[in-house]
Amino acid sequence: YKNYAGETVEKEIITIDHFGAGKYGAVYFYYDISYPRRKDDHTEFFGSISPTLSFSKITGRSFSYGVIQDVSLKLELEQVSAATPVYYYGFAFDLKLPHFSFAQVSIVLRDDPNKPGVGGQLNGVWSIPFGWSRLTQFAVQGFWAAGVIPEAQDKFFLTTQPQFLYDLSPVFATDSGAVQAGIEYSLGINRYLKAGVIDTQGKPDPGFDERVIQAMVKVNY
Repeated sequence: YKNYAGETVEKEIITIDHFGAGKYGAVYFYYDISYPRRKDDHTEFFGSISPTLSFSKITGRSFSYGVIQDVSLKLELEQVSAATPVYYYGFAFDLKLPHFSFAQVSIVLRDDPNKPGVGGQLNGVWSIPFGWSRLTQFAVQGFWAAGVIPEAQDKFFLTTQPQFLYDLSPVFATDSGAVQAGIEYSLGINRYLKAGVIDTQGKPDPGFDERVIQAMVKVNY
């Protein structure tokens, strides 16, 4: 990985996430806890909590059209170690696509209270399960987020983490999808949103990208 200064580092990450549906919508949250291997680095966390309010559930009317199954109001609070929270406001669209177990896109405004203006961001999550028998079940899934940051002169950023996972549940005699293992590719274009930000010498930071292949084990409960 790369730290904020652009130095290459090694670390392990524990991710805790949750999705729960309710009477009027749903709540999703996740938190990444990073454990660096360098003694002079510190443990860090990054995450967010995002409630959505379903227009269909609230009104009792269908908001489906074509591949769109539902439309929701989306709010999000993002937290990073030693940083001011960032707020997001927008709309989420649940999609019904062939071969996908779920897919959603959302369009939001990004509001950092410590910086002028607001940015725009487009997000997506997806999962495609496939296999040939109970012993050969796989999933391709992940998320992406892309947008611009006005306080850095509308510099573009992209974060995505596609995963390729194998279902180990038969080995542990548990429910399907309870234990998965595989790889995750982490791509960050304009990592840490640094491109264009004025540094201590009064010059715009060139920024940098990050590309990491990660081994991962996932336990669902």
